[in-house]
Amino acid sequence: AKAKADLLDKENMEKENRRKAILNHIAKPVPKHELTWKQMEELSDMKRKEKAERFKAEFQLSVANKSMKDSITSNKIKEKNEMLQKEQLRKENVARKFVAKDPAKVAAQLESTRRAYELSQKRKQEKDSVIKENHKAMMQNLHNIPVLISMEERAKEHEQKQLAKKQRLEEEEKQKQKMKEMNEKRKMDSLLKAKIPEASRRLTKSAAYRTEMIKANKEKELAEQQRLEREKLLKSQQEKELAAVLRADINEREAERKSKLSGYVELGNAQDTAAAKAAIARKEYREKLRAHRLKIAEKLKDRPSLIERHELEMRRKQANTNALNTIADAVTNNDKKLKNNNPELFDAEEKMRLGIDDDDDSLGI
Repeated sequence: AKAKADLLDKENMEKENRRKAILNHIAKPVPKHELTWKQMEELSDMKRKEKAERFKAEFQLSVANKSMKDSITSNKIKEKNEMLQKEQLRKENVARKFVAKDPAKVAAQLESTRRAYELSQKRKQEKDSVIKENHKAMMQNLHNIPVLISMEERAKEHEQKQLAKKQRLEEEEKQKQKMKEMNEKRKMDSLLKAKIPEASRRLTKSAAYRTEMIKANKEKELAEQQRLEREKLLKSQQEKELAAVLRADINEREAERKSKLSGYVELGNAQDTAAAKAAIARKEYREKLRAHRLKIAEKLKDRPSLIERHELEMRRKQANTNALNTIADAVTNNDKKLKNNNPELFDAEEKMRLGIDDDDDSLGI
């Protein structure tokens, strides 16, 4: 029991010592250019939040891209299957022998096929338009994500703070150097101003006079130097004030000039110039491509469908056949036997259209 009590006392004493060490470390004054414990904790917390926000944004982008790719691949697979089915049907139709059908049934079948085709095309266009609108809305929302905007603002603010810190450190270094020089001069002046002990040695009248002259000259030089430093400091302050006024005036005029120019692009070097030109060229190309696509869409709206083109071709052939019949009736005076017995009047294709049998000609019927 005594050993356990000693062990507990030892553990309690170690905990208390650790606690006191932590408190002393926190209460200890922090050097000038180092972060405090609280600042380091806030910085680590801010980095952890930024990492979580970045991961969230990347995850949203990956999910959106994956869903879009899945929809595109499914559409491609569906279109490929439809093409294979159509090709198989076409081969089967070619393999089967031609059997004449009722024109009314054929027309009804073609009409139903045309309606189904138009309905499928309409659904496909609606689906594509919905996918494009969703993609466009998603890409627009990407530029308005508060996480990315806040990250960019924090990066700019951090850069500005680093620049201000660098300037402050340079000014502090200059001030330290200046104070060091002034302290050295003050020490030299104090040594020159120190009185010579009279008990050990007394100066002659000429030596005392020369010492007073040197002292007066040093005081005069020191006063002149202090006056020059005051004038220099005053002049630098006036220059800073004047620079601030001129900078504000220039910024105001520059903002007014930029607002008057709609397509203003600020260029820094050749690389920036090339990037700006490339951006303008991309914009012009996209506008031309958009206009060309609109033109193609308008032409496609006015284009006749497959059924309409088939019907037009059939009407054209029927008109040719009717005209040929009219000419044949006028030449042969509507005599079928004369038509059959005059092979020089019509060739094989015309005979097929008129319904004249070549076997009848050979038999002399």
